[in-house]
Amino acid sequence: MSANDSNISNLRYGYDMVVAITQASINATMEQWLSNYAGPPVILAYVYNPNPQPGESNTKSVDFEQLKQDLGFDPFTIPNNTPSTDPRIQKLVEKQFMYAFQTKIGIPDFPNYTIPPIVQFNHDGSNVTYNMLFGTFQIISINFAPYGGQTWTNLSQEQNGSPWSFTFNVDLNIQSNNINNYFHNLPPEIQQQIKNLGEDMFSVQQLFLDFNIINSVSLNGVDQNSQTYQLLYGIFLVNYLPYLRQNEAIVLGYGVVAKNPFPEQVSLIPTDLNFEICPYIDTNGNPTSDYDEYTLNYLIMSKGNPLPSPVQFAWNWVDKDQIALYSGVMSVNRNIFITFLQNLFSETLQNIAYQPQAHFSTDWFKVNFSWGCIPDTTPQAYNVVQDGDHVLTYTYNKSSSDSDHNAVVWGNITFNYTAQSDVYLQGTTIMVNTTLTVNMHLNIEGGTCDGNFAKLNSNTVYTMGVDDTGKITISKSAPIINDQSDPVEPDWWQKFITLGQMNGVVSDMKTSVSSWINSFLQDDTDAIENTMNGSSGWLFPGGKTFTFANVAFSEYQDLVANIQYVDPS
Repeated sequence: MSANDSNISNLRYGYDMVVAITQASINATMEQWLSNYAGPPVILAYVYNPNPQPGESNTKSVDFEQLKQDLGFDPFTIPNNTPSTDPRIQKLVEKQFMYAFQTKIGIPDFPNYTIPPIVQFNHDGSNVTYNMLFGTFQIISINFAPYGGQTWTNLSQEQNGSPWSFTFNVDLNIQSNNINNYFHNLPPEIQQQIKNLGEDMFSVQQLFLDFNIINSVSLNGVDQNSQTYQLLYGIFLVNYLPYLRQNEAIVLGYGVVAKNPFPEQVSLIPTDLNFEICPYIDTNGNPTSDYDEYTLNYLIMSKGNPLPSPVQFAWNWVDKDQIALYSGVMSVNRNIFITFLQNLFSETLQNIAYQPQAHFSTDWFKVNFSWGCIPDTTPQAYNVVQDGDHVLTYTYNKSSSDSDHNAVVWGNITFNYTAQSDVYLQGTTIMVNTTLTVNMHLNIEGGTCDGNFAKLNSNTVYTMGVDDTGKITISKSAPIINDQSDPVEPDWWQKFITLGQMNGVVSDMKTSVSSWINSFLQDDTDAIENTMNGSSGWLFPGGKTFTFANVAFSEYQDLVANIQYVDPS
């Protein structure tokens, strides 16, 4: 993956998650959605306002359906250049009608080469170029001549030979302290609605809404000296944009996305969001003109963490040869996922935490000693480490000793128990390496027997995949167990003084430790596998919007996966 260089845990970035989507994918998916959009048209009508109050226009809006009912006909059906003597025009004059327009978002029925891309990431930072297209667009107007009489205008984009498109410069920096766009003027509750931190936040419908936070606008494909230009710019835009904002409909089609919260089992729930455009850079880190490879990046924080300022990334999220295969990449900060693994894997440690117990006593020439372990019931946990692939470590070390002497013999015993476990992330694998060690020191009248009576090392590898709902799946390899015990052999004096008791001690210890580690490997690694594949496993947000593939760890242990838009129709 290009995202193999993802390093968003670096303090330069600090985002909890980044979703990077290419311009090519956004345009293809948005065009598909707009082509199938079945929402109702927007119709706005205006009549003359004879007594405008200070600050008011000499036109005022009216309910079009009521106007149509009062007239007895639909004004949009009156052909262009209909004479003023027509009874329908006279009725409109009586109603002091000025103009009306009806639009419906969508892709117009024109040759593809005449239709501009909906979105152009031809800038870095947070500015994008957005081309507003309409499936249908019609505007009607009565024009009053200076010396009496009226002319009737009825225009549609079909008569123009090419689609009418409005080009907007959009600043997608949707932080409340950004004074460079309209967003900061919106009420806080509307700002939250635009951010839509629910399960639809990544959908093209929601993105279509976000792209309409407009800074500036121009009209393309129409002669600026023409009547069409004056009607579209002077009537449509002047009235339409204030209408949207006054009605809290910040964008055309506002409300098409249901703002449902993320389900509780999603592993990372966004709490803040901003956008950033990143260019496709060459090997020297310089921006290229490969705009289809430019990415729109969702910069996401969770758990109420403060959102850092947008910073350009030092890597490309998607390579050119992946453009046709994937919409982009989702990357999760290593610290977020490692904390998830820390909590998950720590649950298994209780079964390798044992407190050793040693006993030694003498009775004239007879020596008695024993050893054993009891479970340690205190909570156990891995610690996070920052050491390349090595991300979690756990060390448990307990000791017990006893001694006795009489007039004939003396001696002592020390029993050390150590558990060491480490977790490594690399490529598509999670590797857990665990070593359990029983070290014994036995001294009888100066004759010693010591060493690692039992030392077993295990290595378990979990290989990750991802299903189309965004859930990580795990397949576990058979654990590899290595016996690293010392070749401990009691001397003849210990065998004699203990009446042969030492003969079975080493074997007993190995059997016990083998039982512990096999239980840990079998029961606990099965539990990890079942948990990761069950309802408590890692689930990416955005499962309604994306399918996922190629989950892996980057060189810096960020969790990355390719994403592809689902059918938005």
